[in-house]
Amino acid sequence: MWDDPRTGIRTTGFNPPSKAKNISRVPFFIKYVTLSGKLEQGECVTLSLYLARHQRMVQFIHSKEIRWVNDFLIVEVDGVRFVVT
Repeated sequence: MWDDPRTGIRTTGFNPPSKAKNISRVPFFIKYVTLSGKLEQGECVTLSLYLARHQRMVQFIHSKEIRWVNDFLIVEVDGVRFVVT
């Protein structure tokens, strides 16, 4: 979320413009399966995306741990369940 410099309106999105003010990441709950098959979950924020490999870098809120998560292994985000294939 950030304040749009042109309109002054609070905006939600991943890539804020360079002149945006009050930039903050929105935390969300994620549940995913690791490549080794372990189910993990927690509150985190997305730090960056790697679209070519369908991965996202997330930082967990409580542990401050940073991990790469494969999008195709995500089971649930904020209560919305996904089909893992």
